[in-house]
Amino acid sequence: MMQISVVWSKPLLIKWTGTGYEADWNAIPDSAGVYIIGRKHGKTMEALYVGQTGNLHGRIEQQLNNLKLMVTAQLPRPSSGQS
Repeated sequence: MMQISVVWSKPLLIKWTGTGYEADWNAIPDSAGVYIIGRKHGKTMEALYVGQTGNLHGRIEQQLNNLKLMVTAQLPRPSSGQS
């Protein structure tokens, strides 16, 4: 018989600063688990992505680096002033 243990942690607030993410990175364990990336609208939360991994810390860091690349790619590029 398989023993399964579930521990639900308090959501970790991660903020985009314009150049990177700000969070309590030490609060994310290196253990296996399920994570939910969501967005807050007023008092409600909306799940955008649910994933599972063998290393929560590494996978969440990887997800946010991918998101940072997408956000950076969408930022307007400064004009060179040349025609």
